[in-house]
Formats: sequence, structure tokens, C-alpha cells
Amino acid sequence: MAGKLFPIVTQPGIKRDGTQFAGNYYIDGIWNRFQRGLPRKMGGYRRLLTALPNIVRKTFVFPAIPNFNVFLGDFETLKYFPIDQNGIVAGPLVDRTPVGFQVDADNIWQFDIMYD
Repeated sequence: MAGKLFPIVTQPGIKRDGTQFAGNYYIDGIWNRFQRGLPRKMGGYRRLLTALPNIVRKTFVFPAIPNFNVFLGDFETLKYFPIDQNGIVAGPLVDRTPVGFQVDADNIWQFDIMYD
């Protein structure tokens, strides 16, 4: 059997339930995405802002034609900054924290859009 290759057959997607050996799916998806049923390396990330005062716990991109607003929520603030269609920062970081917001180390954010 030495030198013989056996293909590892997997399904596209990430399986997060059960044990690692309970299915034919990948168990981790760091730095990859699936394209046409095959894993492909992700292109990576690009830093848009530096020196944020807190760890960002949630991000949300909202279309604000012709730009996009990137919202950043941490445990004490909600801020946004605009980017253009090429991903270039198009304005300053704006504080949108609601008046009376209670600062708590366990705060998290949820975002959604509703259209009429």
C-alpha cells in the first residue's frame, strides 16, 4: 500500500454540529470560501481604519448611495464611516451612539434593514 493515494471526498460547506468524523463536510472554514462546490482561498482583508479605541463586536455595511456606511459596534459606542464603491474611506468616523445608551462590558449589537 505504500505510495498509493486515496482521494478524500468531502461535500462543500462547513459542518458545525456533531463530531469531526460524523460527516463528509469540512469542520473549519478559516480563510476559505466555496465556489462551484470547491474550497477556494479567500483574497484576504484590507485595513480601512487604525487605532479604534475598543474591540469591534459587530460590523454592518449599509448602502447609502453613492457610498456605503460601515457601522462598528463595540461595548460602549456605535460609530460609522463612509466608504466609496472601491472600498476607499470617504469620510470621518461618526459617533451614532443612542442617547442614554447603557455601557456594559457584555453589550453586543444586532443590525437589520427593513424596506418599505
